[in-house]
Amino acid sequence: MRNISFLSLCIFALVLLSCWPKKNDPINLTYRLLYNNDSIGYMTCHIKLNPNGGIVYEETQTNGFTEKSWSYFDPNFRMDSVRIQGNIGDHKIDCFTKKEGDSLKGYVGFPVRDNKPNPIVLSETHDVYFERSVALFIMPSELLKQEEHQMFQYNATTGKFYSIEVKTNLELETTKIPSGEYNCQTITYSGGVAKQKFYINNKNIIKIVIIGQPYVYELISKSSENSEL
Repeated sequence: MRNISFLSLCIFALVLLSCWPKKNDPINLTYRLLYNNDSIGYMTCHIKLNPNGGIVYEETQTNGFTEKSWSYFDPNFRMDSVRIQGNIGDHKIDCFTKKEGDSLKGYVGFPVRDNKPNPIVLSETHDVYFERSVALFIMPSELLKQEEHQMFQYNATTGKFYSIEVKTNLELETTKIPSGEYNCQTITYSGGVAKQKFYINNKNIIKIVIIGQPYVYELISKSSENSEL
């Protein structure tokens, strides 16, 4: 099993930048969230690159749960900072992590208890890692180039690193979403907060299945200047 090296990350960044929409046009994705095949909410994702890196903005709304996250990263997709806010019922969500030198500093409140989140100070124990939103919405379509490898993911809602085993399947698998039926390559993440399977068609992540749980995300719209779905 291979680790993602810093050199390969730089190469990946150049490849992704070369195929990104012209003029740094943002990509906007909207998914519906299903629970046992019933629609219970929506998740939107806004991705934008700039010369200094970029941002993934994610917003989820379901019954009794709202969450917004802002994940900023540098040109090599290394995390700069991430903020997460929202509510679980009557409880507030407030998480923040920022890279400072070789450390990550901030706090975790998922949810906030006793009116204050818990402070965190972590040492960077991995040369290359990705913040959760970047790992979910930027990495999968590019990781199809290797059959099996490992990467590290940081989750600001727990303040922890996770070792993720990545397995790809280049054989086409047919799946349905509201816009139609598609032949997809798939990639599976194991070892994080949840095991996830991504269905990828023409570099679009059109479906995310939470394995072992009754949750499924299905893409219902994508907008960018060169959208092909």
